[in-house]
Amino acid sequence: MTARSPRRAPTVLYSVPAPSAASNPYTTMLARGVAQSMAVEFFSWRRALLGHHDILHVHWPETLVRGSSAGRRIARQLAGHAYLTIARARRVKIVRTLHNREPHEPGSLIERWFIRRLDRATVSTVLLSPSTEAAGPGKHVIPHGHYREWEPYKLDAPPAKTRSMLLFGSLRRYKGIEDAIAAFKALPPAERCTFVIAGAPADPAYEHDIVAAATGDPRITVDARRVPDRALAQLVASAACVVLPYRDFYNSGAALLALSLGTRIVAPRTPSSELLLGEFGPHWVTLYDGAISAAVIEGALSPAHRLPASPPDMRAREWQPIVDAHVALYDQLVGAR
Repeated sequence: MTARSPRRAPTVLYSVPAPSAASNPYTTMLARGVAQSMAVEFFSWRRALLGHHDILHVHWPETLVRGSSAGRRIARQLAGHAYLTIARARRVKIVRTLHNREPHEPGSLIERWFIRRLDRATVSTVLLSPSTEAAGPGKHVIPHGHYREWEPYKLDAPPAKTRSMLLFGSLRRYKGIEDAIAAFKALPPAERCTFVIAGAPADPAYEHDIVAAATGDPRITVDARRVPDRALAQLVASAACVVLPYRDFYNSGAALLALSLGTRIVAPRTPSSELLLGEFGPHWVTLYDGAISAAVIEGALSPAHRLPASPPDMRAREWQPIVDAHVALYDQLVGAR
């Protein structure tokens, strides 16, 4: 990476809080890499409205204007609309990484208005995989990096594979968790396998729905809490497969985490999952058409010795080229001011 004069280094404000134990490793690893060449800051409304930055890089824009109470939501929505006006006057360049085509949960009219305004103000969009969205100016394909360099996910010795299916991460309705439970329950009772569902529910009411759906099958465990990274790595690495029965499979950090730790993924067939199949091969990626079924699960729970001896090839997901591509994009935008 080329060194630069301090006066030339732009400041990048990421739309996520400062790293913590609960942070998404993807944004943390990206920011740490970029910080080797540029000034990097993490989001607060005070910093956004009153501080100096050349670039705002947005991840999951809906999180900027949501809150735990009506008062907090209104305050953030007002701040969001004020910021877009200020950013235009200051000639801040807005970059957005398209993690999802739409928010997973619908927002208010004011939230949707904010996101439409943000999209109009966005000068560059980062796509995590090639797709039809790649056509057009201002679109840049920069892949999602692997998780092998995330310290809590580095295991001293990989655990033995068990005949277990895992679904992890924030428990949200779009993930089709009830569909996976119903398909697993259709396996014959004599099948010696387990299904572990681990993660904090985004909606407390949804936890009740998942537990109710799982009731009656002792092979299913629901651990409705955020699992610490080290324990999560053990769960993922020991599972026979990670199931991703999402109703709109687009980009998935969970898929990359599973593959990074040498665990097969099971996902619906979509253009995005087809790209993963092409990249990693059928030993590591099982796709299904229509609804997930017991037959799909039974096939994916095959003994671990059927996996290749070598782990998935992550050369296209190495972090240094990913960081370099972001730095080059930021340089280009600041040079165009």
